[in-house]
Amino acid sequence: MSQNPSQGSFCHGWPVPAGVVMVVLAGMALTGLLFWHAVRNSDAYMGLLFESAANPRAVQVIEALQERARHLDTLRQLYQAMGKPGAEAFLPLATQAQPGQGGMQALLWLERLSAAGRVAWEADAQRERISAFDAQGHLVAAPVQPLHYPIRHLLALSGGTSVPLGFDPASIAPCQAFLQQAARTGMAAAAPETCLRHTAPAADLLLAVLLPAADAEPHSFLLGLYRLGEIIGDALDAPAHDRFIIDLQATGGSAGKQPAYRWPASLAVDLASMPWRVQQAFTLAGQPWLLEIAATPDWVATHQPRIDWRIIPVGLLITLLLALYLYIVLGRGARATAQVHLCDQRVQHLFEDVSSIAVQGYDEERRVLFWNSASERLYGYSRAEALGQRLESLIVPPAQRSEVVLDFRLRLLNHCSAPSRELELMRKDGTPVPVYSSEVLIITQQGSYELYRLDIDLSERHRAEVALAQRDALLRIAVASAARLLREADPGAAIEDCFARIGELLGVDRAYLFVNERCPLTDTLHTSQRYEWCAPGIAPQIGNPRLQKLPYEAGGFARWQQRLAAHLPIVGQIQDFPLSERALLEPQGVVSILVVPISVRGLFWGFVGFDDCQHARDWAPVERDILQSIAGNIGEALARQQADAALHDSEERFRRITDNMRDLICQSDAEGRFQYVSPSYRLVLGYRPGSLLGRSMFEGLHPDDQAQTLAVYAGMRARGESGQAEFRYRRADGEYVWLQANGTPLFDTEGRFTGAVISSRDITAQRQVEEQLRLAARVFESTREGVIVTDAETRILSVNRAFSDITGYSAAEAIGQTPRLLSSGRHDRTFFQQVWHAVVTQG
Repeated sequence: MSQNPSQGSFCHGWPVPAGVVMVVLAGMALTGLLFWHAVRNSDAYMGLLFESAANPRAVQVIEALQERARHLDTLRQLYQAMGKPGAEAFLPLATQAQPGQGGMQALLWLERLSAAGRVAWEADAQRERISAFDAQGHLVAAPVQPLHYPIRHLLALSGGTSVPLGFDPASIAPCQAFLQQAARTGMAAAAPETCLRHTAPAADLLLAVLLPAADAEPHSFLLGLYRLGEIIGDALDAPAHDRFIIDLQATGGSAGKQPAYRWPASLAVDLASMPWRVQQAFTLAGQPWLLEIAATPDWVATHQPRIDWRIIPVGLLITLLLALYLYIVLGRGARATAQVHLCDQRVQHLFEDVSSIAVQGYDEERRVLFWNSASERLYGYSRAEALGQRLESLIVPPAQRSEVVLDFRLRLLNHCSAPSRELELMRKDGTPVPVYSSEVLIITQQGSYELYRLDIDLSERHRAEVALAQRDALLRIAVASAARLLREADPGAAIEDCFARIGELLGVDRAYLFVNERCPLTDTLHTSQRYEWCAPGIAPQIGNPRLQKLPYEAGGFARWQQRLAAHLPIVGQIQDFPLSERALLEPQGVVSILVVPISVRGLFWGFVGFDDCQHARDWAPVERDILQSIAGNIGEALARQQADAALHDSEERFRRITDNMRDLICQSDAEGRFQYVSPSYRLVLGYRPGSLLGRSMFEGLHPDDQAQTLAVYAGMRARGESGQAEFRYRRADGEYVWLQANGTPLFDTEGRFTGAVISSRDITAQRQVEEQLRLAARVFESTREGVIVTDAETRILSVNRAFSDITGYSAAEAIGQTPRLLSSGRHDRTFFQQVWHAVVTQG
């Protein structure tokens, strides 16, 4: 296939009629040859067919005879063990059952023993003995009299488990008739089929009975007694039309004088005159025998091959059909050639019209033969520019050209295409393009090679792989930065490192963080830049005053405030932004931007931004989500830092207050041990604060005050309420001072008591004044002189009992009055004023 294909033509060789005539002539010749071959080989076919049928049958007959001979040997051993009695003596011995003797009684006894379960055999030089036992091993039958009948030979016949010997009294007479006939004519002339046709199925007993006659004529005994007709008939077991003629004859020693046994006996033919016969020599009872098989006339008639004259018309018919088929095939070949040419054009159009696969064809010199429109779009060369150019000069990078040329030549030599693989080729403008390339090497009608390449653009897949790699790297940065922000007290270094890693990974030019704050005067939301990272060659903006305390609404970024507060990002090309925003961003060289909000506990806390100052960038959703997560982690870390700083300031202020007050401030754990002691402990009690840490607060209590104070502490712990107590506490010099303490219990988030904060003050002087007052009160009440107590306005506050006794005024009547109540008239008003002035000024 090429875009300038050469037109070929179909060549038929011979014209179609001449080809058909040649096929007809060849078919007629082949038909005659087959007919002549069938006539010539019919006799050889019959010989092979007969041998294949007769040999297996001969083997079957011989194996049956040999099996009977083995059985005969065992019976002969039985007979010889009994001393070879004569026929007249052996028959009564085997058939009569007389007490105390062997014979039939022994056989019947042996059957009963076999049914009992187990037969034990004992033998010595003088006698033989048998016993019967049941399945449990108990003796169930006493041993019989010493036997003349060798039971062990019967056991050998039966396999040692049971004796299949039986006896039918009706068989005595046929046996005697057989013996008499054999005595007169010899064993071979006896007719066992006639004499023994009424015998019982257990023929082994009859064989044992007739053994005496076999000693003198062993071969005749085999021919007569073993019922050869039954043996051969059972072994052959063939349909009537498939029977064979069988002669069986002993060939060794005196046996050679014996006549041959014929089966079936009704066929009186000479086997030597039969055209098809086989002979098998074998050994039976230690003597050589010969088995000869010939085919019966029925078998010959059944299997005689017939010369079928229909070979000629059938052969001619097949020849005509073959000629017709050849005519059709040749016509189809011509049409197929035209169809192939049409398909070639269709494939060319298909490759031309396919838009996703760039298809190119090259000749053996690597010059372009085919260049579809997808190749034009992928590599940038038009069809006119590419046709006739070499592969390596078009799309192969310079560093790979020698390798590509060598590989191309090797594929032509080995007649194989390169496996499909990913390659990085080159466009017309020199930029690399990743493709998945497959090759097909074909042979043209002229015998030359053409190589076609099918290239699929992998640029989109590579971009997706890069995006996935960036996503994974961003996730790793997010995890690492989150761990570091949690670990470090000052997140500044972690934020700068995180910005640097994100900027290098994504290829952005600037990354920064802004923090929001409220204006204390106008309560409007402002934002200020706190951190920034810039790529090499990019101007930093951290020192730009316009980016410090920038009001969202007044600065033209009201849209940002609304979207970021709604947890939505700001993303896009700067050229598409409102003019109020472009006025601040364009001077910074920003081309595209991504801003993600930072929310701390649901509140808009600030934002993180990323600037691309070189490309119009599209931010993938997955990048936005991961950067949003990173921004959230940074915001949480900064908020935590601010909270920690505020807490530290609060604690420092509290410490300064406690360090400069005379009240005693301490904090205890759940067991009452000091955890914090204010410096005033040194001034009031003389203890260094550090010496008390870890010690019990109750160690310095006066013994008389311990129970009461511990009860107040326990009640405060149980009720979760503040408590107050006054007690004496030992100073460092051993003296006791009075303290008044107020305690507040502390609990963790799960409600467990963790300690208390206790504020105490020295009330020793107050207690002393109170004691003096109580003493003065006792003097005031017990003196015999009348005493009044007034305030600064001379109003009577209190009088003692002596006053009431002397003046007659009760305390209720005097309180609230002035001393003029007691005026006698002898002193004027000036006198009393002078007395009161002396009391006030001099005491």
